[in-house]
Amino acid sequence: CMALVVAVSVLYDKIAQVQKTRNNYNISVEQKGVNLAYAATKGMLGTVCVSAGSSLGSGVILSADKDAGDLYVITNFHVVADTQTKVLYGNYKISLWDDDNEINASYVGGSYLYDIAVLKVTGSDQVKKSSCVAAEIADTQDVVMGESCLVIGNSMGMNLRISNGVVS
Repeated sequence: CMALVVAVSVLYDKIAQVQKTRNNYNISVEQKGVNLAYAATKGMLGTVCVSAGSSLGSGVILSADKDAGDLYVITNFHVVADTQTKVLYGNYKISLWDDDNEINASYVGGSYLYDIAVLKVTGSDQVKKSSCVAAEIADTQDVVMGESCLVIGNSMGMNLRISNGVVS
């Protein structure tokens, strides 16, 4: 437990440093590792902030074609549409971890029943220059309910944050 506290405090300090120099910081995840800092860094690079009208939320990069500047982003349906009326908000934008500027996105499709939606970014110079990566989607056979995990999101529109959580 003490090791986790130390790791989280070290991680928090590293993320605070990154946030201070965020616009000029390019994080490398070329070297594989199995530790909290590596997982958090890679997770942040695969996570985006999403806005749709006045709605804010988080998204995960499903695929990235950095040469073309294209992304597919998974988010929640309740972020992009009114779940009661199913009316889409429009004006979709995403923000990458290493760039505060918003990037226009288009709605591809979604389901209010499953609370999931897909957005697409096309031909963005910001994507081309960024250090974003597609998230690695886990095999459900490798994930155990109750297992510890890192949670990354744009809670209450306060930009990307990391906390520890439990797979439920």
